[in-house]
Amino acid sequence: MKNRLKEIRREQKKTLDQVAAAIGMTGAQVSRHENGERAFTFETLLDYAAFYDVGIDEIVDVPLSGKKSAKFDELRMDTALGYVVEACDKYKVNVDVKQVSKWATTIYKQGIELRLTPMQMKGLADHAIHEAKKALR
Repeated sequence: MKNRLKEIRREQKKTLDQVAAAIGMTGAQVSRHENGERAFTFETLLDYAAFYDVGIDEIVDVPLSGKKSAKFDELRMDTALGYVVEACDKYKVNVDVKQVSKWATTIYKQGIELRLTPMQMKGLADHAIHEAKKALR
């Protein structure tokens, strides 16, 4: 898969070893990802995005319209949903699936609108659920 990992790493003046240590890989594995010689999972893509503090779309060449966009949007929505569920567990917020879905949709939309990185989306979900717990008391 075509990506900008090497370009981003060089822009941020990071070494292969720094990146590898931060995301739990070897320098050789990171190099193969950068050169498109090895596929990476969505979770690994999230790790790279969090480390570099960039959006996923800045790493991989994913158009924001057309057929490929639907898959990207689905992955981003799944990520938002995961963050909301994680925050609900953390703060012991028991609500129905419909409410969790509404919160995840809101996080997803704000993530796109504000071009949030995955870690920023996670922080937003955490804050939103923490505030919701206060309101539900």
